[in-house]
Amino acid sequence: MLADNDGWVRNFGLYVPRTGRAFGQGHHLLAWELNRRAGFSGSEQFDALSHELAKANYPDRIVLSSEEFSSRIHLPKVIARLRRKVERLDYQLRIVGYIRPQETAVQSMYTQRLKIWAVTSDFDTFWPTAIGNRRLNYEKRFAALLEARNIQVNLYPFCRDTVGQGLCRHFLSVLGIPPDALAKFIEPPPSNVSPGPKTVAAAIAIARELEKRELRVNKENLEAGALLFRGFSKLIDADSSKFSALTPEIAQHIRGHFRESNARFATRACGCDWDRVFAAELASEPRLNVFLRACATPEEQREFDHFVATMTEAIVKFWADEGKVPNSPVLASGH
Repeated sequence: MLADNDGWVRNFGLYVPRTGRAFGQGHHLLAWELNRRAGFSGSEQFDALSHELAKANYPDRIVLSSEEFSSRIHLPKVIARLRRKVERLDYQLRIVGYIRPQETAVQSMYTQRLKIWAVTSDFDTFWPTAIGNRRLNYEKRFAALLEARNIQVNLYPFCRDTVGQGLCRHFLSVLGIPPDALAKFIEPPPSNVSPGPKTVAAAIAIARELEKRELRVNKENLEAGALLFRGFSKLIDADSSKFSALTPEIAQHIRGHFRESNARFATRACGCDWDRVFAAELASEPRLNVFLRACATPEEQREFDHFVATMTEAIVKFWADEGKVPNSPVLASGH
């Protein structure tokens, strides 16, 4: 949204740098450099950002946006590094973030990993281990950030109320764009939405087949695999319904697992009760929406199996043509 509207937001004193954007969009390159991801250990990106800001006569406020900024924000050394980098630019750091209930976050994590062919298990196997991920314990994840001095931190709920008024609209209002200007703002359609039930079932089947062939997703073919996933979901899911593997029992278990830490976190970060913030989510009962091949008609099973086989071969060929498939017996045999 920021990339598409950088000229418009500039009218309100917000500058969206071009430096550090990956794929022309989020500032992932800056975040990767902050996190010292392999290949991004220096200061090339932030140095380039400094040069861009100088040419722009140092705008009053700049906006950097990437979910990757949050991936290591639990580490005090990363927070200190971020503050140093921002202060060297002669700006004051302010962090705006959105958090969601863990039961939906776990499911989102599951589908995101499916999109890069990194999951071969069903959701019932995935979630009990996933809730131990440190990213989902918000009390621990944001503790160092909330304790840091001279950093303004604003955390907002990714909830039905926020989404209902428009997440981008809410974000822009937080940044100070006036209501009369936002009245003319057109909320963009959701991006990276949850796939449909058949798409998820097919992704699992394809990932298992790739695993059998000893083909593993790596940094070189990950983006290519994700690109294919975004395209093939339209071919198998005729409707627009979203996958949901949450049952009331699973949702309650996950909520119970985080209940005490969420209560402490919400009081500290939001100044109110977690159950009040996410009242609408807690009041609604999740509805199961999965595709089970064993329960499908023989014709649906044949169509599903044909799709999985065809897409598996297409992925292998795509990666091979791009030169991004690891050596394997399958490729050596000429497939």
